[in-house]
Amino acid sequence: MHKMKKSLKPQNWFLLLFLGLSSILLLYGCVPTPTFEKAPDFTLLDTEGNSFTLSEKEGQPIVLCFFTTGCPRCQMEVPYLNFVYEEYKDTYGLLVVGIAVGESQNEVQNFIDTYSVEYPVLLDSQEEVADMYGILNVPHLFFINREGYIEEDHTELMDQSALENCVQEII
Repeated sequence: MHKMKKSLKPQNWFLLLFLGLSSILLLYGCVPTPTFEKAPDFTLLDTEGNSFTLSEKEGQPIVLCFFTTGCPRCQMEVPYLNFVYEEYKDTYGLLVVGIAVGESQNEVQNFIDTYSVEYPVLLDSQEEVADMYGILNVPHLFFINREGYIEEDHTELMDQSALENCVQEII
């Protein structure tokens, strides 16, 4: 006598699939936890010759904005960066820091004056910090949480709303 192979009914397949997926979610958690990378530490001078060391700012949420003075997208982003800096610096301790990549102090000062930059700007004339951060294009923004970890980075032009959404994640 030949035994017939019994196939599973559709509802049984669904049940097995559901149990399998449920087991995976229980083992790994329902939402994957992103692994953030510690922001590389650096020391640079600002346009007035004051030293800025990133690790000394731990405990503050930080937006780092790598830029060049001739970049149209960088110029367009200044008002949005000014806004979030002014809006959140006193209430949340937000620090917005521009990092001028490969620029002279005179070029950077002209940029600050022309576009009314209100946040601190650092000089990375040798592009050492830009290299540490893997900067290929500007503007390039890094959103660093209070513990010093990079939560997000963006290489596209951000409008004020998108910028504020990212700031909300780190404050």
